[in-house]
Amino acid sequence: MTVGQPEVLWLAVPDKGLQRLSIQDNVWETSAGVTQLDTRRGDWNDAVTCVAADERTLVVGRGLTIGEETQATNALSLRLRGGTNWVSFSTREGLPSNNTSALALHGNDLWVGGPGYVAVIDLEHLKVTRTFSFHGEGVRAIKIAGDSAWVSVDKRLFRIPLNPDGPLQKPAESVPVAQPGTR
Repeated sequence: MTVGQPEVLWLAVPDKGLQRLSIQDNVWETSAGVTQLDTRRGDWNDAVTCVAADERTLVVGRGLTIGEETQATNALSLRLRGGTNWVSFSTREGLPSNNTSALALHGNDLWVGGPGYVAVIDLEHLKVTRTFSFHGEGVRAIKIAGDSAWVSVDKRLFRIPLNPDGPLQKPAESVPVAQPGTR
């Protein structure tokens, strides 16, 4: 779930695909604006796994949902606001996998997570600029806070500095996750 333009809420709903709520009008739309996406491998909406949006960009991820063995033709498609064309990314453009399970937008960067990886796409130049590998089932969530991207992988949490030129001792730093009932 993500809020894009003011008064618009986007949801990636399993088996129903991309959904858009116009908050002001209280109207839901299914497959809102994704009819031009690559559907060579079945219905696009069956494979929608995540969505990210801000005032400039709408990104739709597809492919692997944690625990399933689905393979997608393209990991994600994005459309810049005001544009009508979708740009697709896959392993051909440098992503480690064609499956996407988490997305986060931060300025001109799109953070993409999937089975065993996180990648950063420069939206200005439309190219993959950084990749990170993880052991585990897959990335469940990416959140940007302060000067870091926080990445949830299985029962672990990793911190990745947003600035690739900043001080860094290792590519991704594991942070202990509190267990239920502990402080």
